[in-house]
Amino acid sequence: MPPHRSRRKPRAPMLPTNYLRFIDESDPFFVQIVELISPEMTVDFDRNIPKLVNLLNSNPEQACGVVEHAVKFFDRSLVSGIPFDLNDPNMKDAVERVFTGLVLLSRIFRCFKLRQSDMRALEDMCLPHIVERWTDVIGWIVELIAGAGQALNGHQIFGLCAETLESIIQNANENPSKQELISLPAAAHAVCLLLCQIPKSIEGYFYIVGPADECIIIELLSSFLSTETGHQSFTLALKSYDKKMKRRVIMSLTERPGQFVSSPAGEQDSEMMLSVAKSLLHLLQGVAPVLQDEDILHCFLRHNFIGVSAYALDSLAKKRVFAPYDVEFWNFLSNATISFFQDIVLKRAKSPHPAFAQAVQEGLLRCAERCLLQVKSEELQESLLCRVIAEACNYFTFHDGLFARGRCYSHDLMANVFAKYPHDRYPMITSYTHCIVESGDAFKEGTDRFVSICSNLNHSQGPLNVNTNEGNDSKIKLCSRCRMVQYCSTQCQKEDWHSLHSKECRTLACLYRGV
Repeated sequence: MPPHRSRRKPRAPMLPTNYLRFIDESDPFFVQIVELISPEMTVDFDRNIPKLVNLLNSNPEQACGVVEHAVKFFDRSLVSGIPFDLNDPNMKDAVERVFTGLVLLSRIFRCFKLRQSDMRALEDMCLPHIVERWTDVIGWIVELIAGAGQALNGHQIFGLCAETLESIIQNANENPSKQELISLPAAAHAVCLLLCQIPKSIEGYFYIVGPADECIIIELLSSFLSTETGHQSFTLALKSYDKKMKRRVIMSLTERPGQFVSSPAGEQDSEMMLSVAKSLLHLLQGVAPVLQDEDILHCFLRHNFIGVSAYALDSLAKKRVFAPYDVEFWNFLSNATISFFQDIVLKRAKSPHPAFAQAVQEGLLRCAERCLLQVKSEELQESLLCRVIAEACNYFTFHDGLFARGRCYSHDLMANVFAKYPHDRYPMITSYTHCIVESGDAFKEGTDRFVSICSNLNHSQGPLNVNTNEGNDSKIKLCSRCRMVQYCSTQCQKEDWHSLHSKECRTLACLYRGV
């Protein structure tokens, strides 16, 4: 009997780029808009944006008419009951119409990002047409994303869908109508689908550079999660998925930081490195509020999100260490380091101590030190010193933190930091120096060290003996509420609660954990 051979459906030909043929050429205003709009995300369209803005402002009523006409292309009744198959002529014709609508909406709403007062008024006039047909628009976008694998130009479909969504929902925190759009579960589902798409040709997720010179999918995620409504909608969608889909979305967010810096193709390309730094910053800022949910946080930690992200930050800094004049890159990387340490390691991790040790071991502080040497902004320098370096000193009393820093100690790097930031002008550097010396000694000796890890100020037994080889984690008792203080025994925990911690626990919990 001959072996069974699976009959794979042939992939549909690439969708034509002349899908703007559906525009009514008898309308001169429409024709002028089509001439200024490019189907591709190219520099040519960026040059035409001022002309398009002037054209839209010259006749707001007709501009609204274009938007109203564009949303009509998303009529789902034309393909009701027809499976999504690009080899079907009817479905292919409907998809080409939808592409026309996506191009028009994405380009017009991209003009509204200019934040001019006259453009804001025009946006308010156009939004009701989007709200009225949003169910059809988002339904088609979800169907396109799910079926894009059938087309040879899947990346173009993903990019156009992401760009359209991001252009419409950007600055949603300032507009109740946009918050209404992103509150629908289908909108969050579309974002999740875009995140977990994997091209068959490469190992990794799509990195499609958008109009803002960063990954358009991450830019969409950042815009979507920048509002409380978007954050709640995304969290609810993630929690409602089955185990397989939930894992796909979380894995896509966990693996992306490593993918951003793993490819050697763009190491010498300063524009690509800037794009990666910007995308990494927005990914970390976007994920942080989602980690407020304990179940989602547990899933992220289980997939080593903290370790992967810290490694990505350190690797990115290492790749560009010989580009000190790339000011914008180092600004984005510095902000990403601060955001990751403050909003994820300290505030979201169940216990900051092991999360801190993991992040330090993967190079977080080494990244901060490189940023200190390269960044030019005094404000960023101060923020790195106070919000990363000084804060880190509070966690070196934990012996895992000592060892983690000792493993990745670089004498030359630290010598350069101390030379640029002298002790007499930067007091936190003195404390950091002591921590670095102690961590180096702890790592080299590998013997019993006396480390005071008890937060009870009235601790009467002297420093707690922590064996750095065997570890005494079982003896450490963290406060279950704030998880910011630790004790050597139940007795010390009770004493400190009555004397001090009961007055500060709520404040620490709000400040560092957001609870």
